[in-house]
Amino acid sequence: MDLLNIGPPDAGKPNETLEANLRALARFSPETAALVRQAQLRADVAFHDADDGGVGLSAGGRTIASKRRPVDEGERLAASVDAEANAVACVLGFGAGYHCKALGERLGRAGLVVCFEPDVGLLRAVFERIDHSAWLEGAGITSARVVVLTSSEERAPVSRALDGLEGLIALGAQIVEHPASKARLGDLGTRFSTRFTEVVTSLKSVITTTLAQSGITLRNLLMNADAYAASEGVLPLAGCCAGRGAVIVSAGPSLTRNLHLLAAPGVRDRVL
Repeated sequence: MDLLNIGPPDAGKPNETLEANLRALARFSPETAALVRQAQLRADVAFHDADDGGVGLSAGGRTIASKRRPVDEGERLAASVDAEANAVACVLGFGAGYHCKALGERLGRAGLVVCFEPDVGLLRAVFERIDHSAWLEGAGITSARVVVLTSSEERAPVSRALDGLEGLIALGAQIVEHPASKARLGDLGTRFSTRFTEVVTSLKSVITTTLAQSGITLRNLLMNADAYAASEGVLPLAGCCAGRGAVIVSAGPSLTRNLHLLAAPGVRDRVL
């Protein structure tokens, strides 16, 4: 594994390590990158040069990444994920980031790592000191896509992170607790796990329904293929009813409730 560069902050100058990290993070986590840029740096964060070339990390007197072998620690955590049974890993706690890098490499370019880290001040401290830009930029190309989220209360960010990746969800998803972050996250980690599980369950239901209906869908497509191929299309209708209102009717529960409105006297005389 390539060693990550360490760049101590230089007061009065732009922090190049932070800027490189935020540019890379913004590829898949633009909202988080913006929050980190605006965040106040935690004053109680301490870094420690480690024996394996990485950087140990503690905050508020609590160890968050091993002071001796943080890179090895991250690789051991990543090894606990069954990459053959899962394409998605939901990680609770970013720590020093080494386990997220190792997970991305383990899952491969077709995988996804969703990391929950609510402490934006801690993220800023890490991104100012440890250069993660190379692997974050390569995420989705040489390793799994990595998304970092900060809110445990909303499903929408999780849904956006998984949008278009339903196939990966179908292959399997595993929640991974970063041991050193468990007590620090507390109930926030539990709530995020719940949000993540809700979204995954919903997506799996959609996938199951789609697969169950695939035969009927294919049959309908084939039966309508001649109409698609032979019909002239809608272009000749352009402008034919200019100046008149239109009612667009689609099948659904509301059609039954409102069908009588379409039959009301005078409606057809006024609209198309």
